[in-house]
Amino acid sequence: VTNATTQIAPPVAPTVLAAKATTAATTATVTWTDNSIDETGFRIERAPDVAGVAGPYAEVGTVAANIKTFTVTGLTGATKYWFRVRAYSTYGSSAYTNEGSMTTPLPLNLAVTSTTASGVVTANLAWTKGVGAKVDVFRDGVKIKTGIANTGASTDGARTVGTTNVYQVCNTGFTDAANCSNSFSITF
Repeated sequence: VTNATTQIAPPVAPTVLAAKATTAATTATVTWTDNSIDETGFRIERAPDVAGVAGPYAEVGTVAANIKTFTVTGLTGATKYWFRVRAYSTYGSSAYTNEGSMTTPLPLNLAVTSTTASGVVTANLAWTKGVGAKVDVFRDGVKIKTGIANTGASTDGARTVGTTNVYQVCNTGFTDAANCSNSFSITF
């Protein structure tokens, strides 16, 4: 008589992780490919960016079997984050997916008003600043201020009455949607 113990393996690892910024500065969507048929669920982990690589990971949530997306909340604007996912079951955890990173957008809610003093019209820009230290200001697609302190406010003086300008504020050195505010058009 012989005895044998059958070892059941952990689930197969998920793959093709992608992390994408949403339109809100404080959320991201993480997606992956489910390669397992016997997982209990998935564990989603997040890490801060440390000089271009992932720092220490911490679990930020779990989802049930066959779910392939997770919305991460509570992020900080203008910040790069790293993500990874693994499947789990009563027999252990799979290997991790590839790491995926994304940067939360900055800034949000750009609004522009105008004031007139001594015949000079000034554009007054205000936005929700996030945490990026410096921003560039664009007027009609042309950078008019480079690397200014991200205080959530700026001005553009000597505007011409009757003209229309479109403003946008972006993280310094970037012009992609994940790093820029909405565009705001104003007629003076």
